[in-house]
Amino acid sequence: MNSLFRLYFISLFLPAFSVLFLLIGLNVQNRIMWLPLGIIFFLIYKHCTCSKVDLPILFLCSFFFIYCFVAVEHSWNVPMYVGYFLTFLLLFVTNIVIRDCRDGFLLFFKRFLLVNFAYVIFQLICLNLGFDELAMIHSNLPAQKAAEYTIPIFLVKPFYRYTGLFNESSPFAFYLSISFCFFGVFEECKRYKYLSLFLLLFSGAKFAYLFLLLHAFFFIKSKVVKLFALLTLISSFLLFIYYADDLILMTNGEVASIFARFNSFGNYSSDINYWGLGLQESSEGKVSLDFFSILTFGFGYCGLVFIFICLFSFYHLIQNRDKNYFCIPFFCGLMSSGSFLILQYSLLSYCLMYLHNNPINNTIEYE
Repeated sequence: MNSLFRLYFISLFLPAFSVLFLLIGLNVQNRIMWLPLGIIFFLIYKHCTCSKVDLPILFLCSFFFIYCFVAVEHSWNVPMYVGYFLTFLLLFVTNIVIRDCRDGFLLFFKRFLLVNFAYVIFQLICLNLGFDELAMIHSNLPAQKAAEYTIPIFLVKPFYRYTGLFNESSPFAFYLSISFCFFGVFEECKRYKYLSLFLLLFSGAKFAYLFLLLHAFFFIKSKVVKLFALLTLISSFLLFIYYADDLILMTNGEVASIFARFNSFGNYSSDINYWGLGLQESSEGKVSLDFFSILTFGFGYCGLVFIFICLFSFYHLIQNRDKNYFCIPFFCGLMSSGSFLILQYSLLSYCLMYLHNNPINNTIEYE
């Protein structure tokens, strides 16, 4: 049993590298390959029982399964719908694994952060020596390979927008925000929280700074810190509103993605029906990366409402007040990386399951 869990945790270590794509040209996340073993384990292991906290995920599995047939009927992007179904089926099975292997998950989460930190150092060395391609050796995503993606500079050398084991700096910052919140709950994990904070501060990702400001405003007790965070958020928003063109020029287009995400909320509203028009690849340029564009195009307004009812039900059923720390990473993630196929949303779910009914409450009060 422990070996089976260990195999799954190992499959998470390369989220931007698909073994199947390397072997047969099929771009499937490595963790999906573990799913048959997980289902067999779920069926034969007598202690694997569902609780009410698993029901919202099970409902979403059924919902995405139905949409696989809808996609076939309408000639939509069937592999993407199958991907959603398999991702949430895997989430349903592995949530139970987390409950039964709590120590293993905590050990994995610590080692995953340390491996990412070591890889960031490797990336910075490669980038400053001019080996840009070597710094992205961990990723074989087709879209990135086609675009010959290289890690951009953050302000000036030797600082770069490192990606860790993920495909870009923003997804890496999404993961780090989850790590920061999770390790911040436990006193004995404080050094991992500070490591996550350090990586966030120097990541150069807009996601990281938005998360830190919102976290400071909502969870830091100091009124001075709250005021600083609020004023920074307001001033940044006003700068984006009144000096958009100048900011794009000053940052060589880096902030343009922010405006694209804001614009995407209204671009397609007149075309989308109640049940969707089919999931689209963001690389095709038809949808943005935010959740609204992705989910309304794929599942329509009614589908979007159903998905979020299930997600909020899952959140509500988690019996630990520390779950509130994860709201900010979740909502920031929806704006920047709205596809639930990515690993970060699964990791966020695992953290909540770990906290669920936690017998020892080691909550740290933020000063």
